[in-house]
Amino acid sequence: MEIVISGRFRGPPGSGNGGYVSGLLAGRLGGGAEVSLRRPIPLDTALALGQSDAGGLELRHGDEPLATARPGDPGPIDPPHVSAAEAEAATTRAEAAAGDHLLPGCFGCGPARAPGDGLRILTHPLGPGRGGVHAALWRPDAALGQGGGRLAPEFLWTALDCAGGFAVMAGLAEPAPDDHVLLGRFRGRVERRPRTAEPVIVAAWPGGIEGRKMTAYTAVMDLAGRPFAVAEALWIRVALARVTGGSPNP
Repeated sequence: MEIVISGRFRGPPGSGNGGYVSGLLAGRLGGGAEVSLRRPIPLDTALALGQSDAGGLELRHGDEPLATARPGDPGPIDPPHVSAAEAEAATTRAEAAAGDHLLPGCFGCGPARAPGDGLRILTHPLGPGRGGVHAALWRPDAALGQGGGRLAPEFLWTALDCAGGFAVMAGLAEPAPDDHVLLGRFRGRVERRPRTAEPVIVAAWPGGIEGRKMTAYTAVMDLAGRPFAVAEALWIRVALARVTGGSPNP
């Protein structure tokens, strides 16, 4: 079958948002999934989606493999406690710094996106002594809902994406001026779905670092800290130009 990733769902310039693409593939598998993103996902282009040799799914552009997905699970993930007040304060700080955002047009975290068009999840560190936890208070727009007014699963996967990248970037001990990260592998699980307009907490925190590979954990939770969805992500340290396409403010 063929699928097309609309330009609306971009992450880096000219490429599909990794969380959104992962969510689309995971939704076709059902349950938890592990998605490996091998190349940038072209936008507004017919892509072939079929069975992989390993029994999962493979997304291709012509003969070029772009992503694979298979049933999987991130295993037990215990999110840190983040209060609604902490998350809201972090969002306020992130909004104040939004002018420096590297990818303002990103579907997941871009501050230049209109409400309902993008998710506009702007996370920020909670501060000293919080283990590098980033958080945001997010109210999913009604336009992102599915039947019954609940958030569509692919948008939950999107919400689990960008925050992890910011968390691992902040955890770099000696970042170079042109350092950035790209999502390489995403293991996620949707446990339940929030209603649109229901305030939720998005939290992310760094795991280990091995060379250019970094692990992040993310969770979307209700205000009592009960998860809607959780994920473990492998991020790859790359030069900034690989993410922005050479533009400082795409």
